[in-house]
Amino acid sequence: MTRDQLQAKCLEYPKDANIALIWAPRVGKTRGAINCLGGESVLVVSNSELIRDDWKISLKDYTGNWNSICYQSLKSVQGNWDTAICDEADLITENYYTSLSELGIKRFIFLTGTPTFRSNQFMAKLAPKVTKSLVTMDMAISYGILPVPKITCLGLSLRSDKQECLFQIGKNQKFPVKYAKYGEHFQHLKTKGIRLHVQCTEVEWYSLVNAEIEYWNAIVQNYRKLDNLEQLRDYGEEYKELKKIVSNYRVPKEMALNVLKQSGLKRKNFLADKKNRYIERLFKFFKVENERVIVFANSIPQAEFINPDCVIHSKLKLKKGEKNPLDKFNSKEIDVLISVGMLSRGVAVRDVHTSFILQIPGSDADAMQKASRNLLDDTPRLVLAYFRGTKDEDNVKKFVNKFNPDYIEWVNVANTK
Repeated sequence: MTRDQLQAKCLEYPKDANIALIWAPRVGKTRGAINCLGGESVLVVSNSELIRDDWKISLKDYTGNWNSICYQSLKSVQGNWDTAICDEADLITENYYTSLSELGIKRFIFLTGTPTFRSNQFMAKLAPKVTKSLVTMDMAISYGILPVPKITCLGLSLRSDKQECLFQIGKNQKFPVKYAKYGEHFQHLKTKGIRLHVQCTEVEWYSLVNAEIEYWNAIVQNYRKLDNLEQLRDYGEEYKELKKIVSNYRVPKEMALNVLKQSGLKRKNFLADKKNRYIERLFKFFKVENERVIVFANSIPQAEFINPDCVIHSKLKLKKGEKNPLDKFNSKEIDVLISVGMLSRGVAVRDVHTSFILQIPGSDADAMQKASRNLLDDTPRLVLAYFRGTKDEDNVKKFVNKFNPDYIEWVNVANTK
């Protein structure tokens, strides 16, 4: 099946039916949605000004009445609409759902490549009966709509030889600092009135942050179980036992959840930053000197460490008349672009052959958007760097599980100084 044939199938759907096009990025959801229309009034809702402007170009010859807005502007919309096209429908939140449900909309067309549990709930409330068309990235590749990618999963190693890391336990600045080596620190864990700084290797540091995450996750899960039992009015033995446990916690649920998130972010940033020593070697290994390359970095310091002249991020400040790196890349003034938190939805990036993702996101939507930036190349190559035996590896395995194993190569790299 070609892209044109897939989009043409949308012409066959009844013009009054609710429709969900769950198509992978780069398959052509915009044209498919327009083919579902039949001259009615249309409200297009999208996530950003860039996507909104693209819809204005796509609908310029549409004969019916239409308007293109962002989700954030929904409350300003008035009147009745025959159809609402919800682009990036996986972003529909409680507020957007409420605004959409209050408008006089007869039918919905949902567009997304990565629906979530919550977005599915909101879509089902807005349109209980919906005709779904599913095209995953793997399906699109097998149809020939998208090219066959080469996905290299690059396994790296945390250091276990030198105790050059410092893990901090306790944050009260009034308490004195107690230094201890890993292994010797256990005797100080229950000592009150100190801040414990543990000298450890990278592997030991990772084990400590994992233990911290498991501790706070157990607290959060107990809070959630208790809330669920209270909602069910189940006050049996399990409830009584949980009530005793929860009553001994020193922090409320929201604070525990916040600490858990901070610990997860600390782990994520640690793993990402330790990849800096591999970066130069990666570029040489994959021989990308004469290729068009995107690097998805984890932080601005990491991106500037790679190449400060090719970095694009939301805090970038340009001098008057200076072109941003994205424009330079698209005009082929530079062949390497390093992104921090950008280049996902609605951003056009031209002629990319190789993409490096230095930290695979835990979110399916974010991972898929990054992975799709070079899928218009004839022979796209995607490199996923991860540390073996860590959360990194779990996220990579979860992501590549969506693809045919024939596309995937697993390569282990020895540690580097």
